[in-house]
Amino acid sequence: MRAIPPAAGRLATWGAPPALVILVVWLTFGGPAWDARVPIAVGGDASFYLSQSKTTLDHGWWWWNPSQGLPLEYPPLIFGQTTNVDQVLVWIAGRFTSDVGLAVNITWIAMLALSAVTAAWGLRRLGVSAVSAGAAGVLFALSPLALYRHIGHMSLVTYLVPLPATAAMLLASADRDSVWRRRDRVILGVGCALVGFNYVYNAFFGAALVVSGLAIGFARTRSRPLLKSGAVWLGAIVLATALNLLPTQLAWRQHGMPLGIEHLTTESEHYGLKIRHLLTPVYHHWFPPFKSWVDADTAAAFPGETENRLSRLGAIAAIGWLALMATLVVPLRREPATAGDPVPAAARLALVALLVATIGGFGSLWSLISPAIRGYNRIAPFIAFFVLVAVAAWVDRFTRPRRRVRVVLCALLLVVGISDQSAPLRGLASGAPGMAVMWHDLDAFVADLEARLPAGSAIMQFPLRPYPNDPGTERMGVYDHFLPYLVSRHLRWSFPPLSGRQRDWQAEIGRLPSRDWPVLLTRAGFRAILIDRAGYWDRGQSIADELRAAPGAPVTLVENHRYIVLDLRRP
Repeated sequence: MRAIPPAAGRLATWGAPPALVILVVWLTFGGPAWDARVPIAVGGDASFYLSQSKTTLDHGWWWWNPSQGLPLEYPPLIFGQTTNVDQVLVWIAGRFTSDVGLAVNITWIAMLALSAVTAAWGLRRLGVSAVSAGAAGVLFALSPLALYRHIGHMSLVTYLVPLPATAAMLLASADRDSVWRRRDRVILGVGCALVGFNYVYNAFFGAALVVSGLAIGFARTRSRPLLKSGAVWLGAIVLATALNLLPTQLAWRQHGMPLGIEHLTTESEHYGLKIRHLLTPVYHHWFPPFKSWVDADTAAAFPGETENRLSRLGAIAAIGWLALMATLVVPLRREPATAGDPVPAAARLALVALLVATIGGFGSLWSLISPAIRGYNRIAPFIAFFVLVAVAAWVDRFTRPRRRVRVVLCALLLVVGISDQSAPLRGLASGAPGMAVMWHDLDAFVADLEARLPAGSAIMQFPLRPYPNDPGTERMGVYDHFLPYLVSRHLRWSFPPLSGRQRDWQAEIGRLPSRDWPVLLTRAGFRAILIDRAGYWDRGQSIADELRAAPGAPVTLVENHRYIVLDLRRP
């Protein structure tokens, strides 16, 4: 049969997978009817990541924000969310738009598309064919965990995961004659450094798996070049991580460590990985047997169901994981493994990842040394990558003499995989109309407020809420005080009280009777008070009446169904 032209192979690997990922997301959200200016999620951690991104858009970078945390300071660095590579992508999106909703949506979709590219690149380095690598890359990009966490935990998007995972695979599958191209070694070194300069969880998991891959490969080959490459890749992660965390360490020395970010040793088990979750289908599945399975799993009310319940692999990767684990324990009659076969290394590394992350696993032992890493279920994308390497390799092996069959089989896997794994995406899209109403209503309210106040005016926000670890109150959600800032153009806000000085200042205000607030807040430089009705049992009516009757008699500046704003300026 005629060989596939090189151009077609490049398209299958680098062009088609990211384009397909973007198309799936765009069509799921309504295609031309989608208002991409509205964030795909708002509230909870999504509000934090939107605030971090708006800081990058408004002030050039996310390390300092003079528009929040008034009257003192808001140094975001001390929160420790050092996702610098993510914010570089936000900054790039900001060259085209200043709208935080659009910029973050573009960034998130770009991250998903990049996940397909990096995964396909890694599979190609591991000897997988272009067609199989492209199909596996798409399935990896649309992994359920990335879709479930979306911008609500944007740092968990998986576009950098394949780089240290590929490094670990190359080390674990090498033989004494393995020679890697200098370009590939450099790309993996840079990729490992990028992982270190981003979310610390992926750096930790990546380092652990590179060490494991190095141990597996060196134990078999005793190869000094392998040892050197592994040391370089591991060193890139460790050094970049240390540099990435250094600004936060220095900020802690200046401002103190915020309350609520310390982790307990026991949390490693509270957020540990469960095999059951890896194999269970996604929530709200369209296939009735799978839906019944998920309903039964939910009804069972297993203990310890936390964020780990989102660590789903999807049907294809779940079946692949079972088959991959079977290769470790079931004697199979087949031809001897050929040099470069990635399946044995994938099986060993997937097992290592499981042993590290499962409840009661090695991660729990590590937590006795440092409890800073607690969400071990977040290793699931690494497991998904190892499994998809094996699935792609099996597809190649099964279709070796029949390339057209390979194309058809990969297309079938894509159809099944996308329809299976996209339920979280459909869930996001179903909430988009309501999100748009809320977002545009908020934008109109803040625009009205900005038209009535001078640029740079400071707004004091009530009720007083802690940060981080704000559990919400009454009908007010977690981190809801971020919302007005997200659509603000030139006003400044009191939330969040992150530094110790800001937290103490707000605590002092909270201890005083409300009749004293207008005078004290005016002296502190505030020009208005914003009351979030959702934070009070009586929708803020009592506190608003008390403030209107206080010395200084602030009057209502603007109000709607959610907010009341009182004017502190003297007549």
